[in-house]
Amino acid sequence: MENQTNRINIDLNKFADQLYGEISSDLKTLQIINDAVKLENYSTTCYTLTQGSLTSTVSVPPIEFLKQRELNKCFKSIISSLQDYMDKLIAIHRLGGEDIIPPSGSKIEDVGILLQSKFAELLLKVSSDLTLNIPKKLEILLVNHKNEEIKVSVQSYFDVRNGLEHHKGIAMKDRLITYKRIAVASTVGYEVIPPVTLGVGEGLILKTFSETVAYDKGGNLIITRYQLNGIILNLLMFVIPTMLEEAVSKLNERRSIL
Repeated sequence: MENQTNRINIDLNKFADQLYGEISSDLKTLQIINDAVKLENYSTTCYTLTQGSLTSTVSVPPIEFLKQRELNKCFKSIISSLQDYMDKLIAIHRLGGEDIIPPSGSKIEDVGILLQSKFAELLLKVSSDLTLNIPKKLEILLVNHKNEEIKVSVQSYFDVRNGLEHHKGIAMKDRLITYKRIAVASTVGYEVIPPVTLGVGEGLILKTFSETVAYDKGGNLIITRYQLNGIILNLLMFVIPTMLEEAVSKLNERRSIL
């Protein structure tokens, strides 16, 4: 029986939809927290935890501490979700190169189950492969040279996330990490912010602009809501759709030669 990977409709949009849902969930949680701290009784609220004969009471933290912590958690969660999305697209890419030959007489539903099982196996390998770091994953997912700016930007987001994960020790001074924000720019080089009028002969391109995020002496990430919103907009408008577009193109290219 022939290789069946080209006869099954693999819907890559579901991976993007799941990521959009996770981003929305993180933003909604952030909104709920911000609304909660505005309540008059917030500062007098405490949490009592009870399980069996055990009871303990925890007082609420200062508002600014809570807000910053939730911003950091939201950023970290969204970048982790992005990494999961990347792993799934790479697993699908590898699935397209597998010689999957089901037993003779298999129904199309059986082939789908077989492919799903193989996909889960490949996804586990991708996500647990320590040699497959973020730069290598980006090389797989963003091959088109026109997407180089997006690749640079995504790598910088992971650099910030890695700082949050690994640089938690006490430092002598605050540390600054530069990341790259994607924006629409003139071919001359400046960022285009409506209602700007382009000069004669100018066009529009995507370009990265440097932004700085700080870690304080205690190792805490000081990301602002404005910066977080900018990163999320970059993901929604440029990164996720572009990765999906390249993945679909690769899958269709693979099918065309099978």
